[in-house]
Amino acid sequence: VSLMAANPKEAEATAEIRASSSLVAAKRAETTQETISGFVSGAAITTTKTIVKYPLDTATVRLQVPNTLYSISNLPQLFEGSYRGMSLPLLSNIPGGAIFFAIKDATKSV
Repeated sequence: VSLMAANPKEAEATAEIRASSSLVAAKRAETTQETISGFVSGAAITTTKTIVKYPLDTATVRLQVPNTLYSISNLPQLFEGSYRGMSLPLLSNIPGGAIFFAIKDATKSV
């Protein structure tokens, strides 16, 4: 059974439909790849940001609390134990960052 069209116009229309559907499939694959890339990069940047920023936020709070032993002149004491308690912010921030960047990258071409 031949799928060839009876006249040249039908053949041309069939070729255009095939080309169009392959472009749509390529665009979907590209969007999926961008979504996955955004998800992974969002998780990575959120992890890095939390690991770098958490001790600095802890030191800032320690300096703002009145009548404490912490001071800017004693940096080792100021940053001592500043990574304690970071697991919960990591567990809550990483999925949020990953989903945010995945959606952002998926919708930027829309």
